[in-house]
Parts: sequence; C-alpha cells; structure tokens
Amino acid sequence: MGYIESFNPWDYVIYINLKVFLMTYFVFWFFERVNVVEFFSFSKDLSYLMTMTLSQIFSYKKTFEDFRMAFKSRVISLRDKEKDFIANTFKFFFKKAMRDSKEKALAMRARGFFDSEK
Repeated sequence: MGYIESFNPWDYVIYINLKVFLMTYFVFWFFERVNVVEFFSFSKDLSYLMTMTLSQIFSYKKTFEDFRMAFKSRVISLRDKEKDFIANTFKFFFKKAMRDSKEKALAMRARGFFDSEK
C-alpha cells in the first residue's frame, strides 16, 4: 500500500507520451528515407501485394476526402451532424472493403497467387 501512495501518475503519463512520440517519429523518419515499393522489390509476390495495398490506400483516401468536402459544403452546423457522418462513412468503407476484398481475392487467385506449388 505504501508503494501506491508514493506513486506519481504524471511520471507514467509522461513516459507513455514520450514513448508514443518517439515511435511515431521513427516511423515517419524510416518511411521518409526508404521507398516502400523498392524495399519489397526482392519478391514478386510482396511487390504485387504492396502495389495493390498502396492503390487501395490512395483510392480510399481520395474517397474519404470527397466525402469530407461534400459534408462540409452541405452542412451548416457541423457538430450536429458529425456523429452521423462518421457512422455513415465507417459503414460505407466497411462495406466497400468487404466487396473489394472478395474481388481482389478472386483476381489474385486468377493470377495464381494462392497456388501452394512454388
């Protein structure tokens, strides 16, 4: 019980925040210096997966930006409708991800990506 009474929670909060900051900094530092596509170029399969992943990321990012701009242009009071916007956007991207995953899995299977004989 004596340990809990002398425990300063601010030390822990500062420690966790510093840890998160450093991890974030080093991730950005790494990706600033390393080209991810070239990093995975040693393997044809990993390079193909990276290309598909990046194209999907950029596509989803563009769609989200379009949603956000449409929301801002059509809604006067943003705070009133923000929860609905977030919920509907989440539903849209979840359904889109499910549809896209089935389509991409079929495309990958057609290209022999899931063949066990390599």
